[in-house]
Amino acid sequence: MNDENSDNVNRPYPLLSRCIHWLTALIVLVLLFVGMYMTSMAYSPQKIEIYNLHKSFGLLVLFMAFLRILWLVIKGKPKSLPTHKKWEKGLSHLTHAFLYFALFAIPLSGWVMSSASEYPVYFFGFDLPDFVGKDKDLAHNAEEIHELLAFILLGFVGLHMVGAFKHHFIDKDATIKRMSSARLGLLGGILLLLVMGGLYALPASQLAKGIAKDLYKAEAQGNETAQEYKANQSDALSDNDEVMDAKEHAGVTEWDIDTDNSTLEFTATQYGSAFTGTFDFDGHIYFDPERLKQGDVRIEIDIKSIQTGSDSRDEQALSADWFDTDQYRYAVFTADQFEAGAQDNEYVAKGTLTIKGVSMPLDLPFILQINDDGGIRSAIMNAQISLSRADYKVGQGEWEGDDAIGHNVELNIELKAKAKSK
Repeated sequence: MNDENSDNVNRPYPLLSRCIHWLTALIVLVLLFVGMYMTSMAYSPQKIEIYNLHKSFGLLVLFMAFLRILWLVIKGKPKSLPTHKKWEKGLSHLTHAFLYFALFAIPLSGWVMSSASEYPVYFFGFDLPDFVGKDKDLAHNAEEIHELLAFILLGFVGLHMVGAFKHHFIDKDATIKRMSSARLGLLGGILLLLVMGGLYALPASQLAKGIAKDLYKAEAQGNETAQEYKANQSDALSDNDEVMDAKEHAGVTEWDIDTDNSTLEFTATQYGSAFTGTFDFDGHIYFDPERLKQGDVRIEIDIKSIQTGSDSRDEQALSADWFDTDQYRYAVFTADQFEAGAQDNEYVAKGTLTIKGVSMPLDLPFILQINDDGGIRSAIMNAQISLSRADYKVGQGEWEGDDAIGHNVELNIELKAKAKSK
């Protein structure tokens, strides 16, 4: 009877269990290596495609984790070998508990990270719904959790492998044989050790080279403080003060832009999925509905203030292939011709938009609401317009096509201002 029970315990696990185990192990180790490698890549269409594959296989791991849990519920948890010591069983339970937790938590945190950064989540070509809405802080926290769990998982995988091979080579019991083959001998164990050790060494070596970089990314690197931005913005605008003041503005209201409550939002697409971003701006405005011919506007848009919810995407936007902010810090819209629209409070500013040194004529239709509260006049301007980034040479080289990032960009502007006292 005891021999029969011993044979049952030593018998290999069902084929499905073994297939799920080894396929999951292979995918997880490759994902760990690829995940650590791709974070060091320059932002490019190739990097985005690798990220999409990483997400697809990560979700596959999530699916297999559900399958493993379902299989355990149906078949029950395998019994430990009678030769296993109590401390070995306790350590094994702890390791397996974390491994199962990680198989769920890591893919889900990656899904949250992508959705909160407005990156699409694909499962081998199928576009999955967003897990959460856009939230840069949530995206950053999810990224930190995703990376930290991946590093911890790497340690537990190593511990799991050491324990398994200790049972095979030192204890010479059936631990590995149950998950592989009853015929697995010394040579087969050595071969398995080399294969799994080699796969494990890839992410482990990558971790050793870049753990500080991966764990402690400098969020503010290359970004200016709000005071620096204001100073630079003020300097850029002051260069044009004499030109603006020299124009005939007698009797025309001058407006101060409420930069803290004004927004310039854009919407673009990445592989067909929309993402949004914002820019800071300031400027000079002279405008009266009764004196359209004397209106004059100059708006400075600080390209370095771009915020899309993804630090890597923002950094890429500043590069020479995109806005080239080393040479062209500001985009500028100027207009000194205004026309009334078809409806009350509708107007059109006829001017020029300059981005990256390329100037193009632009008619900007807008709706203007002016309020008077006890002699204090305030205004709210709303405008929507569509531009092609290709017209302004934004996105060159491997980004010139519209396969990765679409050419069409939608702008949504809400400008709030107060009239200066005369």
